[in-house]
Amino acid sequence: MDVALAMEPKEKGLLRKNWKRKGKYMVDLLMVQRMFVMALPMSIGAFFVFQKYLPAGVLTQAGLDFNSVKAMTMSLTVLAIFQWLNVWNCRSEDKSVFRMNIFSNKWLVGATFIVVSLQFLAVYNPIMQKILHTVSLDISDWLFALGVASSIIVIEEIRKLIYNKLRFNV
Repeated sequence: MDVALAMEPKEKGLLRKNWKRKGKYMVDLLMVQRMFVMALPMSIGAFFVFQKYLPAGVLTQAGLDFNSVKAMTMSLTVLAIFQWLNVWNCRSEDKSVFRMNIFSNKWLVGATFIVVSLQFLAVYNPIMQKILHTVSLDISDWLFALGVASSIIVIEEIRKLIYNKLRFNV
């Protein structure tokens, strides 16, 4: 999805920014803030889902039972959905994802379709289930995972709103 994101059409005025100024780093404070703002809810969300699906005391010396494998499958799925949604957030550091044309980057649309298909393959294909130790999920599991992962959009939209208010009020 990184390559597809790199194919995003450039924003207006992008080249007008002063890129050669002294003290400009490839990873700046805004990027560090964005990484923290995105990583924290993803890790909390995955841990929350794992704990919700993992009943107390199911890990035994004999190995993993169905419920623990389902908890791991749900955690994997939530992390995957977080990434699918987050890549759409990353298209602009200050413009709302809801104000951008979804189809302006056909590569990202295609890459999203591919990674969603691969996740379904990992969850439903018996060979992949054996290799990855996953189990099938039902629609309520997918909806729950989507609900948890959607928090990344809300959080990033709030960050963009604050960023734009601070940037234009200074």
